[in-house]
Amino acid sequence: MDSVWNAIGAVVVAVVTVAGTVYATRNSRAAAREQAAPQAAVSERQQDRETFNAIRDALQQQINGLREEIGQLKHDVDKLRGERDDREEKLRAALSVVRTANHRLRNCSCGQEPVNVPHELITWSI
Repeated sequence: MDSVWNAIGAVVVAVVTVAGTVYATRNSRAAAREQAAPQAAVSERQQDRETFNAIRDALQQQINGLREEIGQLKHDVDKLRGERDDREEKLRAALSVVRTANHRLRNCSCGQEPVNVPHELITWSI
């Protein structure tokens, strides 16, 4: 379960990093426009293109990392689901044995009392 929370934390960190990158880029572009002269329009376009490429590459790397983490999370969830199903099956089998033993104890004259099954577990025995 910790790996799920770690992965969720990694996703949150990635999203915050992307937002910070976009914010910093937007501010640096605004500052560059204020300082640049009108003849610098060509260099501004080149700078915007380079900034766009840098942001695109950073986002692509983060997306690829997130895809890997999502794949690992899916694998972990499937594994945990299988473990849960196994435990539920074992609990159902155990409750069936307890019910059978309780029925036999009620019908015999050996003096032992049947085991009380908690109400929370009765739904699992169905």
